[in-house]
Amino acid sequence: MANQEVISALQTQIDGILSRGIAASSHKTVRRHRGNTGAVDDACSCDEAAISPEDRSNDASAALKKIIALVNASDKSELAIRTRLANDQFNQNAIDEAVSQAKDYGFIDDARYADILIRSRISQQKGSAGIVRELAENGIEAETVEGWPYDYPVSHDEEIDRALSLLDRKPPRSKNKREAAYRRLMQRGYPSSVSSSAARMWTEQSC
Repeated sequence: MANQEVISALQTQIDGILSRGIAASSHKTVRRHRGNTGAVDDACSCDEAAISPEDRSNDASAALKKIIALVNASDKSELAIRTRLANDQFNQNAIDEAVSQAKDYGFIDDARYADILIRSRISQQKGSAGIVRELAENGIEAETVEGWPYDYPVSHDEEIDRALSLLDRKPPRSKNKREAAYRRLMQRGYPSSVSSSAARMWTEQSC
């Protein structure tokens, strides 16, 4: 889940900015579609559906609002946010502006995201090789993460202990226990050296 303390602290600050930006955007849209009739009071209360798809795709305020909704559900990397906005048909200028604002406000922070992801995956007894792959899938190189790997429990011995604990908790069911244990650990993202050693040790202990 997202870092709720960070999100809550920033939400109050951003609400006022968003409300002013979205209100201004809605006002401009009403004037374009209705002309200078003066009858805008009821239109100002309209929701996002009143904005044409073309206007919405160019609207950085709408894109920022989408970002806030996304990170309130779960913390996300900048790459994941950009991909989602593009899939939602926002154009590149709107995405760039909204992402820049979101980073300034702290809603997007790849350093924070990486730390949360690493600690979450370790608590789920997943291996360092899988963690590195998942970081890369989110546009983050592990070597750029402050403290990786030395500040995290991912040394060879620590991963062996975690792998053995995983096998004890969920022992594989197969005639060839060692091979099955190795496959399970590889699937959980452990390096091949850790998977091989832990599978051998676990098999010997269980005999």
